[in-house]
Amino acid sequence: MILCLAVSTILTNLDNAINVLRFVKCDNFNEIERIVICQNDVGYDYTEIVDGVTIHYVNSFGLSLSRNKAISLCKAEYIWFLDDDVILCDSFIADFISSKSKNHDLYLGKIQCSDMDRSYKPYKKERLTRLSMLKVSSIEIIVKKSFVKDNNILFDLNMGLGAKYPSGEENIFLLDCFDHNANIFDSNKISIFHPCDEDKRIPINLWRKPGYPESKSIIASRLGFFWGWLFKFRIIVKTYLSGVPLSLSLKILKKM
Repeated sequence: MILCLAVSTILTNLDNAINVLRFVKCDNFNEIERIVICQNDVGYDYTEIVDGVTIHYVNSFGLSLSRNKAISLCKAEYIWFLDDDVILCDSFIADFISSKSKNHDLYLGKIQCSDMDRSYKPYKKERLTRLSMLKVSSIEIIVKKSFVKDNNILFDLNMGLGAKYPSGEENIFLLDCFDHNANIFDSNKISIFHPCDEDKRIPINLWRKPGYPESKSIIASRLGFFWGWLFKFRIIVKTYLSGVPLSLSLKILKKM
């Protein structure tokens, strides 16, 4: 198989996760592996198949843990990390499956809003540099399994939803890939649709979330002296403008 579609979810959203994969249409369907990593608290792990979708129930929580579980369970050559509220672009999947030049370690797609006619975020330049790895969302990432396995690259369990620091896990993952000389391809095609949820993405609300500024500081620590401090200065400004006391912003940076 060429492509593993791996959706991370929790028990209450399981039907949504199955539907993400159930309605995929592709002529080369035998080249697609469809799995769901469903986190729950029943006390043990088990697996079942529903409508051709393999559901792995895991007795643990955390988005990064779920992504890592997908890396260990997927059998296909490439893994696409997905959420349970997306719609996949069938034509993108078909093009990826049929492409005869799969010599890249990392493929990056693009997100279109599913609830309005606009791009999910601005795409101005190709994302091929180390700094541009900060502009990639996890659901845009398709990675070659052998590359991450050979280089022991996993998602940081301290980062991502359900962890101590609720964001940035994909950026650290991508920086690790970049630092291991990943061959990157940034597609100019829409790969996936996702709700824009503009109310939830208001910067002032994001920066007030517990652990959110700290997660950005962890990313800054990976950028080197100059870019790291520039990134930290940005954190101070953004947290201050979001109503976080300056003293707290400085304390967060000092701790990191």
